Parts: sequence; structure tokens; C-alpha cells
Amino acid sequence: LTATGVDMEVALDKAIEVSMKVGLWERPLGLAGIWGGLIREWLDDLLPDDAHLTCSGRVTVLAIAININQPKGNPLVARARISRWEAKEDLIDCLMASCHIPWFLDGRAFARFGANNQFWLDGSFRATRQDYASALADNGDACISTGVHGTTAPAIYIDPADDERAPRDFLTLRSPEGVRSLFELGREFARTSLLDLDLSGVDSVSESQSEVVPP
Repeated sequence: LTATGVDMEVALDKAIEVSMKVGLWERPLGLAGIWGGLIREWLDDLLPDDAHLTCSGRVTVLAIAININQPKGNPLVARARISRWEAKEDLIDCLMASCHIPWFLDGRAFARFGANNQFWLDGSFRATRQDYASALADNGDACISTGVHGTTAPAIYIDPADDERAPRDFLTLRSPEGVRSLFELGREFARTSLLDLDLSGVDSVSESQSEVVPP
């Protein structure tokens, strides 16, 4: 969203709008089984039609590939970094794969994405800070990049787990007001964290050389 210039206040309002439309806050099971559809609608509404062009080469998405049909000897599970997309729908499919929680998100064990309709899971599962901060270059694949980046792009990593005020289980939020409160907590934590950093010289780094890493 940030890479395409989406206003975060607008994104928050859209998320609450989508949740109200399906009666989320009165739903006994909450997000269970419908969260995936809500996220997809939210992204489709917010991202511009050329989002895949803006993000390709600038944004890296982390996801876990489940290599069910791979030849013997290849790893069953592999963390992949994806930074090239052919269309907006392709980008959204990738983002959905990167946040897929088995069964909870949409009733399915895995997300499907890519030329081979591969199986995927949430890329944050057991991910380390290095997994997020590694910027990888295109290795010739149109969608998935697993080669080592040729430059040393500066990265700013803000980990919400370091915020003592943040709720440990955001899935238990019970109202739009709770979501707004969490949003404000996150913004304040990010602002405070940036004040603690030495950012001298960052302004001289070109946009193409820098990397902002979401937690």
C-alpha cells in the first residue's frame, strides 16, 4: 500500500467499511472463514490498476511455498521472496498467499498462486528479522525471485512485538473503535521508533536503492 501511495487513513476507513458490510462485529465466529475475501476486496479497492508495475522490483513479499509435487530430494517447505508480478490480480494473489492462515482465512488449507498454481502459506510463520530484511533481485523468473541482491539496500525494520502496549492477539478485537485504537498505537510506536534511529544520510539514498521492510 505504501509503495503505491495509498493513504493509511483511507485504508483504515475502507477496512472498517468492508467489515461493517458483512456484519463482522456481530458475527459469532468473527473473521473465521471470511477474512480472506475481505482482505482481497480491500486490496482490490485500494490498489491502483498499475500497482504491479509500481511494486515490481521495489517490493519484496515473503511467503512459504509447499512443494508437494517437487522431485525427490527437494525441500517440502521453502521460504520464497517474490518481487515481480505480471498484473494487479497477480500481485493480489501473491499478497493473499503471503498471509494465508490454514482454514481460518477462507476454509482452505493452502493458498494457490503462480504459474503452476502452487500451494502457499503465511510467510511470517517462524520468520526471522533477516528473512524480512533480505532484499533479493530478479533471477529471471517472472514471479519468484530467490537470488541474492546485488546491492546493500538500507532497511528500516520496526517490529510490533517490541511494543509493550500492543495486544498480543489482534484477532480478538471486538469493535471498529478497537481497530482504530490499534492503528493509532502502531503509528505512535513507529514514530517513536524512528526518533530513536540515526537517519543521517538516508535522504541521499535514491528511492530505487532503499528498502522499507514491513514486519
